[in-house]
Amino acid sequence: MKKFYAACAAVFFAAATVTAQNIKLNDFEDGAADSWASWQGGASVEVVDNPSATEPNTSSKALKLTPETAWGSIAKWMGDGFLTKESAKISVLVYSTDAENEIKIYLENGGAGEEKNETETFKPVAQNTWTRIEFNLAGDVNWAEYKQLAFQPKTAGVIYFDDITVSYPENSGPKLTNDFEDKQLGDTEHAIGWGGMEAVIAEDPLASGNQVLKFTPNNYNSAPVLAFTLPEGDKLSAYSTFTFKAHWAQGDVGYKHIKVFAWSTLPSGAFDDDGSAGTLLGSINREKGASTSWEYTEIDITNTLELEGTVFIGFGINCNGTQDEVTTIWYADDVSLVGTATSLPNAPQTNSGASVFSKAGGLQVAGLQNNSITVYNLTGTKVFEQNAASGDLSIALPGGLYLVKVDQKVSKVLVK
Repeated sequence: MKKFYAACAAVFFAAATVTAQNIKLNDFEDGAADSWASWQGGASVEVVDNPSATEPNTSSKALKLTPETAWGSIAKWMGDGFLTKESAKISVLVYSTDAENEIKIYLENGGAGEEKNETETFKPVAQNTWTRIEFNLAGDVNWAEYKQLAFQPKTAGVIYFDDITVSYPENSGPKLTNDFEDKQLGDTEHAIGWGGMEAVIAEDPLASGNQVLKFTPNNYNSAPVLAFTLPEGDKLSAYSTFTFKAHWAQGDVGYKHIKVFAWSTLPSGAFDDDGSAGTLLGSINREKGASTSWEYTEIDITNTLELEGTVFIGFGINCNGTQDEVTTIWYADDVSLVGTATSLPNAPQTNSGASVFSKAGGLQVAGLQNNSITVYNLTGTKVFEQNAASGDLSIALPGGLYLVKVDQKVSKVLVK
C-alpha cells in the first residue's frame, strides 16, 4: 500500500470520477472462463448455459463450478489496480443446487506470507434460484494490496456464478497523504501538549516493512501535528474529509472522541484547547476499546477555512498518558486530506457514439468519428491523448483502472 500512496503524495486524483459506476469483471457471455479456476485439483470450472434464465439473471451464460469436495472455490488473479477505493464493493450472482449453501469471499495479495481478507461469516444462497451476494469492503485498510479474488461455497454441490462486479463510490477528489515512507526510523514529527509527548517514525507493530507514526501522549491535551502543502490555487475549504489508518494499541485509548484541528502556522500549547488557537475541522466518537488491527478512520471536515500553502493538521484523542500503569500508545498511517470531487478537464464538445472496452494489454475504442480521446490513470495522470480520431483505436496500457474521456463522455475501464 505504501508504494501506491507514495506515487500520489501530492494530488491523488487531480481528475475525478464524475458518476458512480459498476465495473463488471465477468459476465461470461463470450463463453470464456477468463482464467477463473478452482483451488481444488479435481474440481471443474466451465462456462455453460444459464441453468435458470429468469430474474435477476436473464443472461444466456454462467460459470459453473463442480467442486471435488466441500469448500471448493473459484479464484482469479486480478493484478494491480483491481481495487482502487477504500469503500469498493464486490458483488456476484450465485445459483446453488444445494440447499443451505453459503458463500464467502477471499481477497489475497498473492505474495509470500500473503495477506488474506475473508468475510467473517458466510452469506446464504438460495437453492435453485439466482441470489445477488454483495461484500462491502468499506474500511478495509489492505484494499490496495489485493491482487487475487476468490469465492468459496460451503457445500460440495454444483454452483453457478455470473455478473461478478466491482462498484466504486460516487465521488473522488484531490487527495494529500502523509504515509511516512520518505522518513527515517526515529525521525520525529511535531507534537503539541503539556510536555513529554512524542511523535516518532516507527516500524509498523502489525506488519513488517511498513513505516508508521507512533504517538506517546504522556498526558492529556497532546497530539501529533502534520504539515500538508496544498497544490497551488487550492484552499483548505476544498477538502471535505480527513482519513487515516489507526491502531489504538494500549493504555487510555478506548471510547474517545477523535478530533482534527487546523492551523495556518506551526502550533504550540495544548491540543483540544482554546489556547492553541486551532480550528476544529471535525470529530467522531469511537466507542471501542484498544484495537487489535488497523482501523480505517474517516472524519467529515466541516469548515470554510480559506487557508492556502502549507497548513498544519493536528489529530488524535484527549487521553491520559498512562492507564493502570500501562503507557498509552497509538499509531497512525496514511494520514490524508481528501477533496471534494472535481470534473475532468474540458474537451471539445462533440457528439460521441464511440464504444470503449477492455482487451488484453490495453483498451479498444470503436466507432470514433473525429472525436477527441483522453485517458487518465487513477493518480490523475494523463496517459494518452489524441484529437480528431476516427475509426477504431487500440491503446496499449498496463493493468489497472482508467478514466476514458471521449469528448464529454467519461467511462471507467478495467484493463486486466
